[in-house]
Amino acid sequence: MKMKIIRKINNNYALARKEDGEVVVVAGRGIGFGAIPRYVTDKSQVEKIYSGVDRNTIEQMGEMPENILKLSEQIVAYAKKHLTKKFSKNFVFTLADHIEFTIERVGQNMIFDFKGYTDFKYLYPREVEISNYAMKRIEEELHIKLPPSELGGFVMNIVNSEVKPAGNDEDVNFSPLISQITAIIEKHFKLEINRDSFNYSRFATHMIYLLRRLKEGQKTTDDNRRIYAKLLEEYPDTYQCVDEIARFLEENIQSKLDENEMLYLILHVNRLCS
Repeated sequence: MKMKIIRKINNNYALARKEDGEVVVVAGRGIGFGAIPRYVTDKSQVEKIYSGVDRNTIEQMGEMPENILKLSEQIVAYAKKHLTKKFSKNFVFTLADHIEFTIERVGQNMIFDFKGYTDFKYLYPREVEISNYAMKRIEEELHIKLPPSELGGFVMNIVNSEVKPAGNDEDVNFSPLISQITAIIEKHFKLEINRDSFNYSRFATHMIYLLRRLKEGQKTTDDNRRIYAKLLEEYPDTYQCVDEIARFLEENIQSKLDENEMLYLILHVNRLCS
């Protein structure tokens, strides 16, 4: 085995290029430490190899905290053991990103009321179990107790990471709408969005989930009025952009966004354009 370490993620995770040219994520004690680039020939140095990780995810990983990556690995291993479904090869890293963002948001006292997602326990009972496990492990390992209302966000992350059966082209049908929404954002902020970036991939995933819910006529009953009012005050320009998106959706798919959907869109547009 011979591979070239090309980028550090943290001391124990790195990006590497295999002899066949494939870029992979490798894990091993101290593998991200030392001179880079360099070659690794001793396979005992590599504990895990993550192949097939999306290029956008790789490009946006930066120096992701090791404790969060390790924790995400444990949660994903638990999910794979208790669910019979197949998962995206990005799952470890998208879950780690969700954990990091949730901790940051809760630390800023931006706590969402997810009570409108109580139907998850009927729709996705196994995913709810995994999400409870995830929040328990976060408390044990990171000493951060997340509010129970954050459960819904973890369920959504797990469901979105499940590989859909072949022939399910619903997400493809949403592509023109998402492209037009992206154009609205670009025009409003006078910028060009990189469609190959991890930020855009994350935004598109949220839009797919939102469009699915609108198509099925699902509505939230969460009470996030305080946070919504705070966001309107802090991000008036983003709100104007999201209001344009809401009008576009109402005109084109006859669906009206409620305050909670507007709130989540404000957050996602902010992340996309930051």
